[in-house]
Amino acid sequence: MTSNRYFEDAQQTQLYQQYRIKAPKLLVERVIAYLKNKCPGTDISANQIAIANKSNERSNVTFELSSAEKTNLTDGSVQLITAMAAAHWFDLPKFYEEGRRVLSPGGVMAIYSYRYPKFFWPRNPSKSEAIQKIYDEATMEGELADYYAPCLKLHVLSNYRTIAIPYEDLVRDESTQAKGDNEANAFVDGLKSRILEIMKEDLTTGEEANPGQIILIEKSPMTLIMARKSSWASVA
Repeated sequence: MTSNRYFEDAQQTQLYQQYRIKAPKLLVERVIAYLKNKCPGTDISANQIAIANKSNERSNVTFELSSAEKTNLTDGSVQLITAMAAAHWFDLPKFYEEGRRVLSPGGVMAIYSYRYPKFFWPRNPSKSEAIQKIYDEATMEGELADYYAPCLKLHVLSNYRTIAIPYEDLVRDESTQAKGDNEANAFVDGLKSRILEIMKEDLTTGEEANPGQIILIEKSPMTLIMARKSSWASVA
């Protein structure tokens, strides 16, 4: 679910799908364990919905166009609401209220997102710290930091410690991490050139000419926040 219109362009949507950090399978399975019936998914971007439908492998999952703060779901109709790397874009008070409306009594809201990644250069591990330092300086403090939306600075850079779902049985879990390969080409040009300079002695001529062949290991710690809507029905 996402409600800000940052991913409307078809090319941008495709790149987002390609390079966005994926939730670890263990974390997804933990959340899906709550599911028993059909699972509707929503997004405010038509292109995001199109990609979701194309990659959907689950018969009980469907997708429709709507914002996170105002869905087409009926009152008390869902057992679980999830948002992966998206809640920081929401109007959170309105999102929580919509959650109260559509969740059944005892229903769960699960918000999860990555924290900023750590990179490992397997060919020469002694250089990993220098690579990480360049990445952190550029993205957290340097030229790229100015491009962060305020909500990213507020929520993602704080590891979602600014988010607390105002329901019952609040749980915060930081025990999971996403791990995968990251092409050197995924870095923006200025950052990529500095990282490649550190790796230069370890690279073949072909890799220098085509940085897409250069693979770093990326580990992104995950933050999962869950809470339950009260199981007690309100009394008029």
